[in-house]
Amino acid sequence: MTTLDTSQMCSHLQKKLFDADGLYHGLYLEDLFIIPEKRGRGYGKALLKYLARTAVERNCGRMEWICLDWNQPALNVYRSIGAVPMDEWTVQRLSETALKQFADSEIN
Repeated sequence: MTTLDTSQMCSHLQKKLFDADGLYHGLYLEDLFIIPEKRGRGYGKALLKYLARTAVERNCGRMEWICLDWNQPALNVYRSIGAVPMDEWTVQRLSETALKQFADSEIN
């Protein structure tokens, strides 16, 4: 694997996350995409390790991201580093039409 300048290859957002124990910092990764011809070379793990180190340096209590349930190669990588699925959570979305309708509606 070649040397990576991971600070320029990924974007991340630190935000406050709620947990049963209260409020604390966490690192949320919005997107991790490795171009197909570069997959399988350890770049994804290197980026995740960089973010994990950043999270530890910032005293984050956890790191989270979303992965499509059909992306088995990515899921395999995540399991290999110790990540666990949050099966009790589902993603909720208001797409454009529903978003506009809800924004314009009355609260009842």
